Amino acid sequence: MTVVSAKPRTKNDRQGQGVVRLFEARKYHLRYNQKGSIGGAEREFRNTKGIVRLRSYTLLEESNILATIYEAALTTSATTTFEPVRIGNRMFADSGLGVNNPVDEVEGEAANIWCSETADLKPLVKCFISIRTGNPGIKAFEESMFKFLSQTVVSIATETEETEKRFIAKWRKHFDENRYFRFNVDQGLQSIGLDEYKQKGAMESATNRYLVNQAQKNRVRDCIENLNLKQKLIGTDKTETTFATIVNEFAVFSIQQQAAVYNVHWLMPFERNPSFTGRESKVARIEDLLFTKDQTIRDFLGSKDGGQWLLVYDNADDMDPWFHNSKDEHITRCLVDYLPKSTQGAIVFTTRDRKIAVKLARQNVVDVPLIDESTARQLLRNCLVDQRLLEPLDKSTALLQQLTFLPLAIIQAAAYINANGIGTTDYLSLLNDQEEEVIDLLSEDFEDDGRYRGIKNPVATTWLISFEQIRRRHPLVAEYLSFMACIESKDVPQSLLPPSLSRKKEVDTISTLDAYSFIIRRPADVALDIHRLVHLAMRNWLREENLLTQWSEKAIMRLAEVFPSHDYQNRSIWKKYLTHTKYALDSDIIDKHGEYRIDLARKFGMCLYSDGRWNEAENLDMLVMETRKRVLGQEHPDTLTSIANLASTYRNQGRWNEAENLDILVMETRKRVLGQEHPDILTSIANLASTYLNQGRWKEAEDLFVLVIETRKRVLGQEHPDTLTSIANLASIYLNQGRWKEAEDLFMLVIETSSKVLGQEHPNTLTSMANLAVIYRKQGRWKEAEDLFILVIETRKRVLGQEHLGTLTSMWNLASIYQNQGRWKEAEDLFILVIKTMKRVLGQEHPDTLTSIANLASIYLNQGRWKEAEDLFMLVIETSSKALGQEHPNTLTSMANLAVIYRKQGRWKEAEDLFILVIETRKRVLGQEHLGTLTSMWNLASIYQNQGRWKEAEDLFILVIKTMKRVLGQEHPDTLTSIANLASIYLNQGR
Repeated sequence: MTVVSAKPRTKNDRQGQGVVRLFEARKYHLRYNQKGSIGGAEREFRNTKGIVRLRSYTLLEESNILATIYEAALTTSATTTFEPVRIGNRMFADSGLGVNNPVDEVEGEAANIWCSETADLKPLVKCFISIRTGNPGIKAFEESMFKFLSQTVVSIATETEETEKRFIAKWRKHFDENRYFRFNVDQGLQSIGLDEYKQKGAMESATNRYLVNQAQKNRVRDCIENLNLKQKLIGTDKTETTFATIVNEFAVFSIQQQAAVYNVHWLMPFERNPSFTGRESKVARIEDLLFTKDQTIRDFLGSKDGGQWLLVYDNADDMDPWFHNSKDEHITRCLVDYLPKSTQGAIVFTTRDRKIAVKLARQNVVDVPLIDESTARQLLRNCLVDQRLLEPLDKSTALLQQLTFLPLAIIQAAAYINANGIGTTDYLSLLNDQEEEVIDLLSEDFEDDGRYRGIKNPVATTWLISFEQIRRRHPLVAEYLSFMACIESKDVPQSLLPPSLSRKKEVDTISTLDAYSFIIRRPADVALDIHRLVHLAMRNWLREENLLTQWSEKAIMRLAEVFPSHDYQNRSIWKKYLTHTKYALDSDIIDKHGEYRIDLARKFGMCLYSDGRWNEAENLDMLVMETRKRVLGQEHPDTLTSIANLASTYRNQGRWNEAENLDILVMETRKRVLGQEHPDILTSIANLASTYLNQGRWKEAEDLFVLVIETRKRVLGQEHPDTLTSIANLASIYLNQGRWKEAEDLFMLVIETSSKVLGQEHPNTLTSMANLAVIYRKQGRWKEAEDLFILVIETRKRVLGQEHLGTLTSMWNLASIYQNQGRWKEAEDLFILVIKTMKRVLGQEHPDTLTSIANLASIYLNQGRWKEAEDLFMLVIETSSKALGQEHPNTLTSMANLAVIYRKQGRWKEAEDLFILVIETRKRVLGQEHLGTLTSMWNLASIYQNQGRWKEAEDLFILVIKTMKRVLGQEHPDTLTSIANLASIYLNQGR
C-alpha cells in the first residue's frame, strides 16, 4: 500500500489537503475453453496486462469503475489463489502481477488531483509512505489455476527493486528530509512462495525481526514524528483532519470542478456549510428553472453531460404536490414528473410519511429508528453548557424518558436549561406540571444551528404542522387522535377506537398514524401507543379549538358502550379498558353526574371490586350512590342497589359496622317499598347474614340464613339456584362453628340437587363439592379431601380454564392438604404455581395473591425456614397495608403470623409486642369476641406460657375459653384446643 499526504493548505492553495490511498488492479480479458465438467475444466486466459486504478472517489475525464470496497480489497489483496475478481463485466487480478510497487501510479494519481495543470507534485507532498509485504524471492507457485503466470514471478521481484531505486533517486530530497519512507521485510520470506499463504507464523516472525532492527526503529520514529507534525500544523490552523473531512473536502472539490467545466452556477451545498454563502438566491434560481416549460434542470441532470449529482428533498411530507396535479391550469404535471432520471445521479427524500416514501422510492426505503437511551444521553450531554447537570443519573434518565428520546425535544429541553440556568430535575418537574403548562413549555421557540433559518423549532409547533397536513386528507385520522387524546396514551386497544364506515378506512387510518410516527403499533397490531408529546399536543389543539369537552364526552360514551360486565369470562377484555376508563372518568371538564359517566363509573367500580381493588371501588360506589339519590330518589331500586354495592365493598374492607348499617338500611327500605318476600329483600337479608358471618356472629347469621332459605323455598322452590346458594351459606356457618356433620349433610344435599338441576360440571355444583372437600380437610380425612379436590381441579380446568380463580382456589386448597400432611415439597411446588399464575392473572396486590404468598410462608414456617418465612410475611404485610389498609383483617392476619415466627424463634419481646398490637386492633375493628381476636389472645397466652409466666398465661387462657364456649360452643375444636393448653399450664406447674 502507498500513501501520499499533502501539506496543510494555505490561502493561495487552490487544491485541498488530503490523503491518497490507491487501489490498483490488473485487468484480464478471459476466454474460456471448457473441457469436461466444471470441476476439472481447463481454462485458457489471454493476458492483456493492463493497469486500472480503482478509486473511492471520481475524477473528471478519467475512467471511473464503480467498485465496492469489498471488490477493491479482493482485487488488490496480497496474492493467495490468484483467482480473478469480476467487477461489472470486467475481470481483474492482483496488481502485484504487474505493478508490485505502485509508487509511480500513486504519484500520477496525486498529481491529477492536486496539480493537474502543472504536474509539479513535489512541493505539495508533506509525507510519502510505501509499505511492502516482503521479497517473494524466485520461488514460483503451482496451486493456482493460473499456472502460466508462474513465469512472471521472477520478473516481479526484479521490477519491484528497480522501481524502488528509481523512485528514491527521483524523490531523494524527500528521502533525505525524512519525508519519504519505504518499509519492506527484505529478509526471511524468500523461501515462502506466493502460494504458501498459510505460513502466517513465519511471516509474523520475519516481520518482528525486521521491526526490532535499530535502523528500522529510527525510520518508524521519523515517520511518526512527521505525521505528528502534520497534525499539529493543521491543528494550529484550526482545520479538521479526520478522514471524513478529507473525503468531504475532496468531494466538494470535485463538484467545484464539474461546476467550472459546465459553468452551472445553481449547484449549492447545505446552508450550514460555512464554505458557501448566498444560498437563498440559488434556491430561487432552482425554483425558477424547475417549473419552466423547458425543464432545464431535469433535462440537464438527466443527460450524460450532467455528471454525477445528488439531489436531496427534505421534509417531503405532503402527498398533494408530488402526485396530484396543481390547481393552476398552466401547470399540467405533478412534481414527481419534474424529477431528473440518470444513472449518474441519486435522489434522497426525507419524510415522516411512509406512504409517500414507498411511492417515491418504492422498495428503497430506509427506516430511521428511534434513538436509544445511550444516544439520547450523549445528545443531551453535547447540548448542555454545564454537563454536570446530567447528574443525578436517575433524574436525567427520567427526563429523557419523559421526552421519549425525541431528538428535537431533547435539544429544546437543553436550550431551555441553558438559557434559564436550571437543572434537569427542575425541567423534569416542569414536564410533570399541569398539561397546559407543559404545552407552554414545549411551545417555546429556541435556536437550533442544525435546522434551517425561519423554520419553527418547538416540538408542539412542528407536530401541529404535520397534523394539519394529514387532517385535510384523512378526516378519520383527526377523529382517532382526538379520541385517543381523551384516554390513556399507552396500550390503546383497537377495539376501543370509534367505528368507521368500513374496515379498510380503519386500517388506512391506523397506517397513516403509524407512517407519521404519531402512534406505535404493539405486537400483533391489537393495541397502539400514542406518542406522549403527541398526546399532549393533541389535547392542546382540542382545547384551543374548544373541542376538548366534546371529545371527552365522546370518549365516555364510547367506553360506556363497549365496557363489558364484570363477569370473570370478560376479565381479559375489561382489564384492557381499566386504565382508559380511569383517565376518562378523572376528567374535570365534563359533568361528573352525566348519565353515561355514571353508568361507566358503575361498570368500572364493579370490575375494580372483582379485581380486589376495594379502596378504589369505594370512591366510585360513593359517586354512583350519591348521584342516584339526587337524580332517582332515596328509595329507587337502582339507588338501593348502589347502596348494597357500597356495603359489599365495606364488607370486603373489613369495615363490618358500616357494612351492617347499610345492609339494614337497604333491607328495611326494600321491605317497605317492595314487600316482605321480594327477591331483592331476600338478597339484602343474605348480605346482612354474610356480614354477621364475617364478624363471627354465628347465631345471628344462622337465623337470617334459615329465614332466607325457608322463604326462598316457598317463593322460588326447593331447587332454585338462589335457594341452593342460601343452603350452602348456612352450611358454611356450620363449617366455621365446627359442626362438621350438619355442614356435610347440607353440602351433600346442595351437590345432589345442583347436579340434577344445573349439571355435574356447573360452577355452582363444583363450588359445593370444593366446600365439602374443605370439611373433609378440617376433619383430617385427607384422602377423601385430596380425591375430591383433584376431581374439582380437573373439572374446573376443563370447564373454566387453567387460570380461572375457581381453579386456582381449588389448587390452593389441595396444597393446604399436602401441608397438613407434612408433604412440604408437594405443597410448596403447588403454592408457587398458584402464586405465579395469580400474579399474572390477578396482579401482585390482589388479596388472593397475598393470601397464597402467606400460605407459602406458612410452609416455610412449619419447616423451620425462618428467614424465608419472615421475608414473605413482611412482603405480604407491606403490600396488604398499602392495598387494603393497615387495619384490614388480612393485614392483621399476616402480622399475627409474623409474630408466630418470632415466637418460634424465641424472640419473645418482638412476638409479644406484635401480638398485643394485633389484639388491640382486632378488638377495635372486629370486636372482642371475634374468632381472630380470640386466636391472637390464645397466641399471646402461649408466649407467656413459653416464658414461664404461668399466672398471666392462665388468666388469658381462662378468658379465651370462657368466650369461646359462649361464641363457638363447648365442643368446637378451637375451644377444646384452648382447654388443652390450660391443662398444659397446670401440668407444668405440677398441679
